[in-house]
Amino acid sequence: MVKERSLYTCILAHYDQYGYIFTAIDSILAQDYPAIEIIVVDDGSEIFGRDETLAYIEKNKKQNIKSYQVLVNEENIGTVRSLNRALRAATGEYVQLFAADDRLHDEKTASNFVNEFEKLGEDAVMLCAHALVMDDDLNPTGKHFLSPALHERYSGMNAQEQFKTLAFACDWGMGAVCARTSLYQQMGYFDERYRYIEDWPFFLRMTRNGIKAHIVSFIALDHRGGGISKTDWFSDTSDIIKEFIDDLLRVMEVEILPFLREFSTWYQEQLIHKYYEVYRSLLKIGGDRKCLLSYDFWRFDKKQSIKRSLAKWRIRNRMFVKQSLKVIYLAALFFLAALFSQSILPAGGPPGIPGAQVVPAMIDFGVKLSGGVLVCALVFLVLCIGFWAAYKAYRRLRTR
Repeated sequence: MVKERSLYTCILAHYDQYGYIFTAIDSILAQDYPAIEIIVVDDGSEIFGRDETLAYIEKNKKQNIKSYQVLVNEENIGTVRSLNRALRAATGEYVQLFAADDRLHDEKTASNFVNEFEKLGEDAVMLCAHALVMDDDLNPTGKHFLSPALHERYSGMNAQEQFKTLAFACDWGMGAVCARTSLYQQMGYFDERYRYIEDWPFFLRMTRNGIKAHIVSFIALDHRGGGISKTDWFSDTSDIIKEFIDDLLRVMEVEILPFLREFSTWYQEQLIHKYYEVYRSLLKIGGDRKCLLSYDFWRFDKKQSIKRSLAKWRIRNRMFVKQSLKVIYLAALFFLAALFSQSILPAGGPPGIPGAQVVPAMIDFGVKLSGGVLVCALVFLVLCIGFWAAYKAYRRLRTR
């Protein structure tokens, strides 16, 4: 008797991408997995045909499409709330959601995810695969995420280590992620305090609570480059961009900054610096928002340059300073040892040495003296190099 496979839900998030949506639907209809549910959710687009979308699925579906529905928001409520509406309507055990201008990589994407879940067991609740970055015509650009280096790095991490790495950047693409529906229910779905960013805060909250994502090696998604996160913020000052940057700041304020104590001092400085960089980006395009942190240590004006340089010296070059001090300390010891190790002979030869032995004794004295001078010269050279390197490093930091 053939075991019945669990239902696999594909959620398509659509907003003003009607020219691409049928390509995305085709990639779902082409799946070889035997039990698939399709949910299309439109977030109040100006152009969207609900009846046409339903008719297209009905006309082209195969027996493996067990159910399908199209949800339409009466007004634009944002990516996060729109996806939550679709997730609450999902009935599959596994769920994958992606944008309507992307597509599943091949016909085995759903099968690959389910096979990996069955192989890893019940403890695996989220899988993160790779995505190819495409141009507008879905031609490969040669880029993809995760990169091989990040794949290897994340694979060996536990949940806490994944959280500390994700705090600096959202390296996982939501479209290339598949999770058990129970995970979204357990975590309370996406955080609706954000409007456009659903993935990064969810990944941070999940990993911070000890839930690890398993990294798999196959390609799951063809992703069209672009979107809000890839927009040049300084060339586009629209309200959407301002709201997106405001979301970024809120993610850092809620999911990262309150947990700075879990990071080393150097990483704390970098995360604070990143927060101020994003905050300054919002101010440059005319945004108006209160800064969470009361101090402005990372200002980029001349008055703060000394403090900034000293901070970078203290954090980034602590090991260098320690090593330099060790070199100077050892060099000083060698210098003192060289001075005290030399015997200074009195004129006419040392006491108790016959006159015939004065010349050999003087020769021996000259050799020792020459060796002492050479050692002192080398020690002096090492000291000069150490002080020069320290000075250059300090000057380099001052000019950053």
